[in-house]
Amino acid sequence: MTLIAAIVDQEKNVHMIGDRLATNESGDIFTLAFAKVGILTTSHGQDKVIIGASGNVEMSIACTQLFTPLPLPEDKSDLALYQWSLKEMRPKLREMFVQSDLLKKDKDGEPELPGLILIAARGRILRFERKVVPLMIQRSYWAIGSGDDCCMGVMNFALRSLGNNLPTAVQCKEYLISSMRVVVELKTSVGPPFDYINTKGERETIEK
Repeated sequence: MTLIAAIVDQEKNVHMIGDRLATNESGDIFTLAFAKVGILTTSHGQDKVIIGASGNVEMSIACTQLFTPLPLPEDKSDLALYQWSLKEMRPKLREMFVQSDLLKKDKDGEPELPGLILIAARGRILRFERKVVPLMIQRSYWAIGSGDDCCMGVMNFALRSLGNNLPTAVQCKEYLISSMRVVVELKTSVGPPFDYINTKGERETIEK
């Protein structure tokens, strides 16, 4: 019942948006009082990492309010960032999920999460699978959750007019909001308000 989307701008800042709707055990849809996306400061206090989680409410709370990422590597290469996500972020995330009792057994008895995670830093988007395995997204945009294919289709259409250029920060925000609104028209489980954040530390709530 969650949609999270992210996109990279010309200056390699990453912008992210998430909706606020959730469903209780009875199947009733309600609006959360908190965002499903968050701006996290690394443990040494110098870097900003943004995060968003699909899945259940408890997973969103754990990722956005309980988690403190480890410092980013001094090496600014994509390989170093991926190794950081695999060797440092993955075990720290798994530890938090175990403590929060969020890792459940799949049909084969293997632990997995109820949803996916998007983490962005240094102009790159990382997707953590249900087994808490990171993948580095090669596109400049991605989405997870309910209506993700539709959301990415809208962003892809908007980006075509730019050719090989990345969008400006203003365009990124516009594309994210418009893609969410299109999904809202098609998916009753996704709806406003929307929470917008970026790796510069800016945030805004879009009411409708």
